Amino acid sequence: MAFPAINAVYHRCLFPTSKGNDSADLWEKTPVFDQRWSALIERDTDEFKPSYDLFQRAWAILLRNYLREHVVAFVCVIKDENGKDETSFSANVVRYELPATLPLEEITPNRTWQVSIEVLQGLQINTAIDSLGDQEEAATNSEWFTSINNSFHLVLRWSTGKDSDHCYLNFRKNFISRNYAEAIVGTFQLALRALKDIQLMVYQLDLITEEDKAIMARFNHDELYEQKTCMHYLVEGTARVMPQVEAVCAWDGNLTYGELDSVASVVAKRLIREGLRPGNLVPFAYEKSLWTVVATFAILKAGGAFVPIDGTQPKSRLREILKNTGAKLVLTSDTFSPVLQGLVEKVVIISDSTVNLKNEAARGLSWSVTVRPEDPIFVLFTSGSTGAPKGMILEHGAICTHAITHGSLMRYHGARVLQFAAHTFDVAIMDIFTTLIFGGCICIPSEEDRRTNILTVIQEMKVNHAILTPVMANLIDPADVPTLEVLSVGGEVLRQDCVNRWADKVCFMQIYGPAEVGICMAIHMAAGETRPETVGYPLLNSSCWLVDPEDPNKLVSVGAVGELVVAGPSLARGYLNNEAKTTSSFLTNLTWAKGSFLENERFFRTGDLLRYNTSLSDGSFDFIGRKDAQIKLRGQRIEPGEVEYYIGRMPGVTSCMVTRPDGGELEGQLVAIVQLGNRKPSKILTEEIAVDQQRKLHLEDLQLYLSKFLPNYMIPTACITLEVIPLVTSLKIDRNQVKKWLMDATPADIGTKREDYYLDYALLGQDETIALQLSCKIADLSAKRAAKSQMGIRGREFHIQDMGINSVDIMSLSMFIQKTFFVKVPLARLLDPQTTVRDLASAIQALTEAPENTELPKTAAPDYDEEAQRLARLLKERLDKHAQNWKKTAASARKNSPVEDSAIVPNILLTGATGYLGISILRDLVTKSDANIFALVRCESEEQGVCRLVNAATKSGWWQDQYRPRIRVFPGDLSQENLGLSKENTEIFSSNSKLHIDTIIHNGAVVHYSSSYKKLKAANVDSTFYLLEVTALSDTVKNFIFVSGGRKPVESFELDKQVATTITASATGYAQSKYVAESLILKIKEHPSFAEKTFKVVKPGYIIAPVDIGWPNKSDLIWRLIAGCIEIGAYNADEADHWLFISDASHVARAVTHGINELKAKEHVIYPVTDGVRFSDVWELLKSSFGYLLEQENGDSWLAKLRKAIVEKEEHHLLFPLLDVLESDGRTIGAPGRLIDDEKEEENVRQRIKEVMAKNIRQLIKSGFLPTV
Repeated sequence: MAFPAINAVYHRCLFPTSKGNDSADLWEKTPVFDQRWSALIERDTDEFKPSYDLFQRAWAILLRNYLREHVVAFVCVIKDENGKDETSFSANVVRYELPATLPLEEITPNRTWQVSIEVLQGLQINTAIDSLGDQEEAATNSEWFTSINNSFHLVLRWSTGKDSDHCYLNFRKNFISRNYAEAIVGTFQLALRALKDIQLMVYQLDLITEEDKAIMARFNHDELYEQKTCMHYLVEGTARVMPQVEAVCAWDGNLTYGELDSVASVVAKRLIREGLRPGNLVPFAYEKSLWTVVATFAILKAGGAFVPIDGTQPKSRLREILKNTGAKLVLTSDTFSPVLQGLVEKVVIISDSTVNLKNEAARGLSWSVTVRPEDPIFVLFTSGSTGAPKGMILEHGAICTHAITHGSLMRYHGARVLQFAAHTFDVAIMDIFTTLIFGGCICIPSEEDRRTNILTVIQEMKVNHAILTPVMANLIDPADVPTLEVLSVGGEVLRQDCVNRWADKVCFMQIYGPAEVGICMAIHMAAGETRPETVGYPLLNSSCWLVDPEDPNKLVSVGAVGELVVAGPSLARGYLNNEAKTTSSFLTNLTWAKGSFLENERFFRTGDLLRYNTSLSDGSFDFIGRKDAQIKLRGQRIEPGEVEYYIGRMPGVTSCMVTRPDGGELEGQLVAIVQLGNRKPSKILTEEIAVDQQRKLHLEDLQLYLSKFLPNYMIPTACITLEVIPLVTSLKIDRNQVKKWLMDATPADIGTKREDYYLDYALLGQDETIALQLSCKIADLSAKRAAKSQMGIRGREFHIQDMGINSVDIMSLSMFIQKTFFVKVPLARLLDPQTTVRDLASAIQALTEAPENTELPKTAAPDYDEEAQRLARLLKERLDKHAQNWKKTAASARKNSPVEDSAIVPNILLTGATGYLGISILRDLVTKSDANIFALVRCESEEQGVCRLVNAATKSGWWQDQYRPRIRVFPGDLSQENLGLSKENTEIFSSNSKLHIDTIIHNGAVVHYSSSYKKLKAANVDSTFYLLEVTALSDTVKNFIFVSGGRKPVESFELDKQVATTITASATGYAQSKYVAESLILKIKEHPSFAEKTFKVVKPGYIIAPVDIGWPNKSDLIWRLIAGCIEIGAYNADEADHWLFISDASHVARAVTHGINELKAKEHVIYPVTDGVRFSDVWELLKSSFGYLLEQENGDSWLAKLRKAIVEKEEHHLLFPLLDVLESDGRTIGAPGRLIDDEKEEENVRQRIKEVMAKNIRQLIKSGFLPTV
């Protein structure tokens, strides 16, 4: 059988070895038995003789023992019958399945393949059994052995003679040391002896030798270090000894030890007044700040235990965590206070706005609360496998022991330590408290600098000690951080290139340990001497052992893969309010620990698979992986089960899994694998895994849904829909098979288009320096989303808009051009679908050679009035051609197809139903009429679409289950042909349908201010074209209501040429697309096919949340503009008297739905929604009602200030993607003059809109979007 076919049946079977440093790759041997078989088996019996079958079964047991795998495979080499021809042999691959409950007498190979030498050399199998027949043992350099010896690390060779038998283990010295080989022989001998008792089952075997037990005991400490005290006592001791030494160096202030101790004492006393009692859990939420140190220290001084929470996480998750803690108060900053209001009884702000550092520090307050070492110090929440976060409880004594132990080893004495880790990560607690008890200084960057300017932070704060993830460490060039002396990495797998980068530049350490035990292993990494998989030696406070993952009462052999269990005084107490999880994870009375000093100790089951480093045999451990599916991503622990729990709740999802592949196209990403619908049941697959070509769960829908429940780091960045997710025989998901498929899959296999690689684009010349710089910049922007796919565009010519870059990327590119080449390219040129890298480079070159021009001349743009005329002509041609046939067919169909009684009830098709305005329109339709609504929703199934609608309606506060029977969802997509409707659903427009659509409300559109007309045409124009055609050709559709946008509502009722010219010259692609769609309607409405139809065009301005809902859309331009003005403290005085067209979604919805049943045939209504306020009303509202300080500036000065703020923050600024929109609009958003003739009516409108805006602003302040004053 061919090699690929064999490899498909099992993945690999590699005996665990550790590569040494010997240059010579030699083979050696050690005896299993030599002549005295009876001595080996401890009895002489005719029934139990050495045989090839016996050795195979024992070898299979040995492999299972060392690999902890139920399926194993190895090669059997058998001499021919005469044995004279040394090269005459057959080689078979033998596969065994050894489930735990299999009786030994039933161990037999379940599959065998005969293979050639060439195939042998390609298999991922590194052990073999060689039967030499009845000859004396052949030399190890025999011809066949020499031909394949590079394929194996272990070969068991057995020969028989007239009077004696011989069995030796041959091993490659550079992979297996002699000590390790001898230990393997001892285990193999136990396996042979065990086969005498054939009634035993596999799980009953205990193959640990006494020699291995002694070795493991020698590798561990006889006594464990313990420090029974409390953390704040240790820090207070440091403060007494060195009060003037700097303790905190933060972006928002510095503190000495004396100041820190005094301020924390004052805050602690305040917390006691607020009701904090010893043992209480106190959550805190802070951005990076010195107040994090003050708050946590104060909580400990007051006798409480702190609970780090992330204020940016979904409110549902925060609520769940806070409920679990039973907390009555939470400490936070001004930033996160609005988020936490209402989640607990008291939100206490500890910041520079509530505490005066210098005054409080000068008080020198002295007091204390009794706290014991066994009291909790903090509770840390991590991902939980059941769909809920789990909180681990750590005690003072445990953390003090841990901090002193690792602090001494990791050189914390007097160090300036970078506080980089997130507060919810256990490393952050080390950054703070280990530093403080060793007299160091905590260096705290701002959140922005932490993400974008870490090199400057390290240099300016003189950081000399840091703990980072390997990925982060690999992004830093050691030459850029000359102050750094100690760098420790952990939290995820370390790669060799990271070791090479740092090992000879600093004291480079790898640290290891789950949060439940802290750092329990560490090792100094030396280039060329230590391997990246070696995670270190046990620390003085930790006793580390490897046990059978299926039975922790059994140790595993030295060199075998086992689950790490850890004992010692630094273990967590357990899990908060989860006794079952605590009992299963923290073990006592382990059988093998009896009789030792560990007999009464607790052991924590880490779930990590490790093995001893057998190349050194010095007690160091190598990390292998997880025994379960747990994932570590950027140092964060993720339980796939928690993510899968929420994915599984999505409508239409029948099966799912989450993984992080170690290789392939999606290497390192968090990937969701889903199966939709019930077309095929999941099963044990014999055919290949395949992507579902008919159904797909869109990544953006998945991310949007999960963002309501999970923090960002737990949300997948890739989603693949399979036809069938394979199962194992126990009917659980075959995770290994799926992961292997992911790692081996080509882009085509996982649904990635071939074009994603862009390798067909022409290479740029080396002399095209500007084009090369642009190409690389765009590749960097694209790589944020698809690293592997986008790398191929570097140095190539391509259309910029083909790269899928978003509005933020476009603005980043614009800023890059301005900073690099000192010229400004119009946004329209960047958005033009025809612009290539070379086109852009030529434009930049032209500008640099003509510096007197500040901008490029306007490029020739399409005539959008002519575009609308063209589409109108095309639609007329289609209507003229098809109308007669359609009418004849419809007339015949009406005679033969009775209409259901429900036809007397209006049936309305609504597009854009899940959007901001759409959900308000839907509310009006179901609450104020008896209509049935058919909603077009972008989804994979009707169930999924209904869920989206119900969720949106529930969030809006009006949903009732009684509405459900009147709503039906049509899965579709505005940008697809025929709106992406199924053939069955398009039939509803025909006259032979039992259900007839009476009214079409076309509200849906893609709103994207930085996209081109070409990109938006399908969704915004072609969809309108299709629905107009449907309206014309349908006997039942009477009303067509279109919601326009993109321009001021009072502009261009006649759509004259002047407006078309303006649209062409300066409008956004969105405005252009809405202009063409609206123009198409007005140009086609007189066609005879619309003789009995009614048209209504509703033209709103900006739309905000209604008063009764109050969940503003933070991405709206108006709120971004207000936030930008508040930030710079100024507004545009030139536009103070302009009218801002703005209304709430409820009022616009009423304009859409009002009088639907009263519209008369041939009536064509254009309804501009002129609601709004003067801009002066907005600025006065912000100043008088909310206390914002805003100065008036003339338009040029205001725009210059705003532009400077945007340029400084680039993509981190809210207005970054919209700067060009503001500039191209001449700094004006409103309209001059009086828009409502009646003065009293205008005043009423202004008052109503101001109340709605005030409600929205309060919500924006509460959510932290706008600052508090």
